[in-house]
Amino acid sequence: MGFKSGFVSIIGKPNVGKSTLLNAIIGEKLSIITPKVQTTRHRIMGILNNPDYQIVFSDTPGIIQPHYKLQGSMMKFVNESLQDADLVLFVCDFDRGSEEPEIIERLKLIKTPVVKMQWLRK
Repeated sequence: MGFKSGFVSIIGKPNVGKSTLLNAIIGEKLSIITPKVQTTRHRIMGILNNPDYQIVFSDTPGIIQPHYKLQGSMMKFVNESLQDADLVLFVCDFDRGSEEPEIIERLKLIKTPVVKMQWLRK
């Protein structure tokens, strides 16, 4: 079997742990982690290398309904990440349950496989 590579887009609402997940997967503090909403304002790329594979992860801004230009630009980064992903990792807050029906409906329209992951925060 030859070397494999792929792109994984990490998406979800603000403050569900997308940046924390990326940092844990990569094994270093690549993305800023704060309780402040919308700290991530553009795509942060993290690369996981292994002799047999390479995975490029995209940490994206939290999905919101944009109300001004900066937020619109941030949602553009999310949309672009969905277009070039081989897999979408949809991160949800376990305590909030499935409060994302609009995101789920949107994800049904893309052809990329989606994995839904819920965190249980302590």
